[in-house]
Amino acid sequence: MDTTLGADKVVLRGGAVGRVMAQAGRDGALTRLRFAEDGAEALGRVCHLSAEEMEIRLEKDQVVEVRENGTRKCAVEFEAGGQPFSFSTVVVGVAGSVVALRQPTELSTTQRRRFWRARVRESTPVGIALPDGSLQCEADILNLSSAGLACRVERQRADSLSEGDRVTLNFEVEGKGPWNVLAEVRAKTDTSDRGHVIVRLQFDGASLSSDLREQLQSLTGQH
Repeated sequence: MDTTLGADKVVLRGGAVGRVMAQAGRDGALTRLRFAEDGAEALGRVCHLSAEEMEIRLEKDQVVEVRENGTRKCAVEFEAGGQPFSFSTVVVGVAGSVVALRQPTELSTTQRRRFWRARVRESTPVGIALPDGSLQCEADILNLSSAGLACRVERQRADSLSEGDRVTLNFEVEGKGPWNVLAEVRAKTDTSDRGHVIVRLQFDGASLSSDLREQLQSLTGQH
C-alpha cells in the first residue's frame, strides 16, 4: 500500500514517494534541512535527483558540514504541488554549495496545511516587471511563502506572461519593505472572474535578503 492515513497525517511509500520527489525535482523545490544534534538549519533548492540521492543547492551564506565519523542525520521539509512534505534522512556528502542526501523511502504530509503559505491583508499589492520593460503592472497578492507567492493579475496583463518567464517583483510584507525580488512564473490559472488570472511565482532564493527571508519565515510560521 502506497498511502497510510492518520487523523491528521498521511504517510506515503513506494511509487507515491517517487512521484512527489520527481515533482520536487522539476520545481526546484525550496527545502529546509534541520539538524537536531546541534539545532542548525540550512535552506536550499532541489537541483538533482538520482535513484539513491537527492541533491540540494544551498542558498547564499548557507553551510552544511559532514561529521568526520560519517553521516549526519537531518530532518527535511519541502513543498511539492502546493503540499508540504517531510522526511528524515542523512547527509551523505557535500561538494561546495551542494549537499547530497539519502533518498527517502517514505514521506509524511498532513491532510491540511500547517505551514509554508500565509494569507495576507486584502488588496496587498505587488509590482511585476519583465526585464525588457514590455510589462510593468500591479497585482493583488493572495498568499505567499518562503518559496514564492500567488497573485491576481488582470487578464490583459497576464497574457504577457508565460511559464518560465523571469520577472522582478516589488512588494511589502506587513508594512515592511519595499522588497525587490527576482522570480519565475510557474503557473497561470483561470478563475471564475474572467477579467483576472491567478499567477504563481517562485522566488529566486539568491535574490532574497536575509531580512525578507526572516520576515517570510515569521509570517508563515517557519522557525
